[in-house]
Amino acid sequence: MSAENVELGLDLGLPEEPEEAADTAPRGERGRAPAGYVEVAVDAPGASRTYTYAVPARLAPIEDGEAVLVEYGRGRQALGVVLGTATAPGEGVEAKPVLARVRADG
Repeated sequence: MSAENVELGLDLGLPEEPEEAADTAPRGERGRAPAGYVEVAVDAPGASRTYTYAVPARLAPIEDGEAVLVEYGRGRQALGVVLGTATAPGEGVEAKPVLARVRADG
């Protein structure tokens, strides 16, 4: 029983809530740790440098030269080309995930 329920004398028959552990691992898609990071050249107005994106496990591995769909800016999507692997972003910075591969073969 949680402390609040003990104080009120309630037993709802629910399982105990686990203690939340401090987790500082970067998160990718839906709270899962990313499979890695890639450096992407984004084809969008204002993109004058490369950007680091997290690779969700469902898309791993992503190869150099692959075309990908990424989020760029606030809610916009853009095409990009993977240039290679990247290191994890610095403390307090969360990389956006690669959204999808772009395939010419359908």
